[in-house]
Amino acid sequence: MKRVLYILLLLAISSCEIELEEMYLTRNDYVSDMLRIDGYYYDKEPNSNRVALCYFFYKNGISYCANNNYVNSFSELEESIESYKKIYKKYAYGWGVFNVMDSTILIEEYVANSLNKKLTAIFSGKILNDTTFTLKERYKLDQNGDKYNVYKFDVTYYFRQYSSKPDSTNRYIK
Repeated sequence: MKRVLYILLLLAISSCEIELEEMYLTRNDYVSDMLRIDGYYYDKEPNSNRVALCYFFYKNGISYCANNNYVNSFSELEESIESYKKIYKKYAYGWGVFNVMDSTILIEEYVANSLNKKLTAIFSGKILNDTTFTLKERYKLDQNGDKYNVYKFDVTYYFRQYSSKPDSTNRYIK
């Protein structure tokens, strides 16, 4: 009997449509030249030469955070991009929008689930030059625009030109 109830519960949960939390940031076409977007941004593992794919930015204001594991080379990293191109579109996780204002970058992306809802968070940082930026904090905004659940960190991302980026069309960002 418990097994039947468990299966029914799983079916009920899996058949529910996932609601997307409304984003605070607005998607706008990227018309600046503060950051290059003809490739991807990666993170370097401290005290090592290993790299991890992090962000794709698109002219239509959409961003994608891949959050891959560290690998030993760019060729390994780019092989993983190619193998995951179809998987990226299946899930809301990582899709978002980005805004650039002066030397500030804001990225809001889907980061977590809460029952039947995909939740977003905003990441903010500084643009150091057109190929490097840092992110300093992650937070949520309430209805008044006040920050809460603030998490401070310091990560630098570096640009690498790459002509075969995954397409930005997805069903999560309109």
